[in-house]
Amino acid sequence: SEVLQSGADNAKLPTLDLLAALVEKSLLRAHGGGRYQMHELLRQYAAALLSADPSEERAARQAHAGYYNRFLAGRFDALTGAGQRAATHEIAAELGNIRAAWQHSVAEGDAAAIRGAAHPLALFHIFRGPFHEGIAALEAGADVLRAAPDAALAGALVDLARSPSTSSGSVARPGGGAAASASSSAWLSTSTAPASSSRPTRRY
Repeated sequence: SEVLQSGADNAKLPTLDLLAALVEKSLLRAHGGGRYQMHELLRQYAAALLSADPSEERAARQAHAGYYNRFLAGRFDALTGAGQRAATHEIAAELGNIRAAWQHSVAEGDAAAIRGAAHPLALFHIFRGPFHEGIAALEAGADVLRAAPDAALAGALVDLARSPSTSSGSVARPGGGAAASASSSAWLSTSTAPASSSRPTRRY
């Protein structure tokens, strides 16, 4: 099944009236917290219709990836401050969409999107795991950055250098121990923080 969320900042996303109409027709189910669930068979049918028009499908996937990459990047400050617990829960609730957005950005070679989302994604996996999934995702993103034009890669490195949380090469995590520290060092060496951020990663 697929979970949708209302109140997004994209004007092309469903309105509340449309969502209510779909619920009334049993095409969606209200899932609580402003979220809606789509039956898997209905999702597959809609995906098949969308794939019949490659340009429309690409535009839809790009819009989806853009929204969830911004969603992730927008929680960087909370992840490195007092709002860490709430931000982590918010990301966990949207993890399926975030995975799809990240995979699309990697497939498209979108270095700018990866630069904005990589550090928050790394922090989420450090705090919540699973480590192997985070490592695989960040390695795929790092491959895109390595292949990017020099200017994009240089910008990523500058952003990385400005991030206080990478200066020590590790991020503490409850119960993480040496293995967690080593993993975080490997991930953060290829990820970047938003250039405007100046707050260090919160350590427990």
